[in-house]
Amino acid sequence: MADAGQIIKGSSDRRKLYPRIANASLDRPEDFAKSVLETILDVFPLRGASLYAYSPRHQALILRGQRGFKYNLYRSFTVPIATPAGDAISFGETKTFTDVAADPRYIDTALINTFGLKSLVAVPLIASADVNAEHPTPLGVI
Repeated sequence: MADAGQIIKGSSDRRKLYPRIANASLDRPEDFAKSVLETILDVFPLRGASLYAYSPRHQALILRGQRGFKYNLYRSFTVPIATPAGDAISFGETKTFTDVAADPRYIDTALINTFGLKSLVAVPLIASADVNAEHPTPLGVI
């Protein structure tokens, strides 16, 4: 299994990913999270992926979908923005964490303990109209 940084930086499949995500999300909007996460797991060598919606009012990320882990401890999960996943929103860029167990801000320790989670890649979701804006509006995090 490649580490988090290698998956993002070394992938030539990224160019193929964008149209696949767009098509997956347009085919069945009600299954947006499921379709996007299945596409990501198909393209990248990941064990699991989660999609969080960003709530600026609450300064939190709200779990909208998870794939790859057989994990039923919760149906919904809210994390504060001051977490590794929230860094993608706070800094407006992809963030990698090679040892999430060492980061005290990572709060879902059950994933570490149950599945041996080691690393994390947090990618901000930006509306296509905002991609080139100086301060794009984040929609969430994958």
